[in-house]
Amino acid sequence: MKPWNELPVAEQVKRMRGVLATVLPRWGLGKAELRFIFHGENTTFRARTKRGDFLIRVARPGYHTPEETLSELAWLESLHAETGLCPQPVRDSDGEFIAVLDANDVYASHVCVFRWTDGVIVGRRTGRKTLIETGELIGRFHNHSAAFKPLKKLQRPSWQRMTGTDPEPEAATSWKLLPAEHRRQFRAIQRWALPTYASIAHRRDIGLIHADLHSHNLLRTPNGLAAIDFDDCGFAPWVMDFAVAGAYWNKDQPDRLAWMLEGYQRQREVSMHQLQHLHLLIAWRLAGVCLWVTARAQENETFRPRLLKIQDNLLRQARGALERDYIK
Repeated sequence: MKPWNELPVAEQVKRMRGVLATVLPRWGLGKAELRFIFHGENTTFRARTKRGDFLIRVARPGYHTPEETLSELAWLESLHAETGLCPQPVRDSDGEFIAVLDANDVYASHVCVFRWTDGVIVGRRTGRKTLIETGELIGRFHNHSAAFKPLKKLQRPSWQRMTGTDPEPEAATSWKLLPAEHRRQFRAIQRWALPTYASIAHRRDIGLIHADLHSHNLLRTPNGLAAIDFDDCGFAPWVMDFAVAGAYWNKDQPDRLAWMLEGYQRQREVSMHQLQHLHLLIAWRLAGVCLWVTARAQENETFRPRLLKIQDNLLRQARGALERDYIK
């Protein structure tokens, strides 16, 4: 049998479907029509049923542990109950959020289920009105996070792991796989970023954030703007949600961020001592994305042919971020 990383995506997805057939009956989805959506960090399917649609998410091993996913879903259950502006996780017939997968021929760790969120991905439709709404949404999430009191201690990544600075084997391997010039320049950004992160990571200045709130994780719904894909949520300085949201804009970044901050201030006060480092935080976010793409390209054919082009583009954007004045 071929190793998992040598299989074409279609075969990997086919094997995923097979293992899902053994666990989805726990959610009453044994007869659901599964439509493949995406195969990347996770593998996702849309499950169509007579009682509505659901999102099925299959986690790869080594990214998030089952305990970390349980923490994510505990926050989402509470956040959805308060705001209705995020996915609603669904418990199975035993009241559990996840099912651990144990199949030797499938590279998968565990599965969870969400009610389907109807809406349209924002994508490039990021005008002033949408960005003000985005800021308001972030503010509402941060307000909830600051007051959230879970029944159990949450196990979610800290900013060290989220940005690839935690000395885990995967992160160390990703650094080695970078082209020499990329590694040199991103290491320089890292040496600058680490003490900066430490200076703004006091207990009062951090919380549980979305941590991946770019425009393709924003959804225009009948109830207003909502966010999806909380799989990267973790504990970090509040400002990191802005660093992520603004990292991929190639022009008019300062104006767009100003609109987002305008919306945020309608919900809560902005941490100005964090914002002054936004240019560096954006650059380091791009470095983290480069490490992530480099690691995924080793086992996912979606990234492999375009890897060098993606790495070059991320480095160019990171250098541009360092040269901009975001806070006027």
